[in-house]
Amino acid sequence: AVVSTQSTGADIYNKIHLDKKWEVIWVTHDKNETDADEYFKEMPWIRLPWSEVATRGASMFKLTKRSYIPSLTMISPDFKIVNAEAVSDTEDDPDGFPWPWP
Repeated sequence: AVVSTQSTGADIYNKIHLDKKWEVIWVTHDKNETDADEYFKEMPWIRLPWSEVATRGASMFKLTKRSYIPSLTMISPDFKIVNAEAVSDTEDDPDGFPWPWP
């Protein structure tokens, strides 16, 4: 998951991820590992390994009901949707963490 502009997402991530115990896990929709590696090298967050994109990654996209990129969905550690619209919430109010929780 990624925020609509990589720099905005990176700025928000760097500001809150350690202090707020919040993590971004990037799941690529790239067609090949080389493209995914190239795009990912500028991101500060962790990523789903390429070997798991077709299985675990597909399950995550199905869980979040996202068929487009970029998207950012907040998921709890027990895989419940916390905020399906995190992209707009982070862009509209980057200082408003935690963005709306149900």
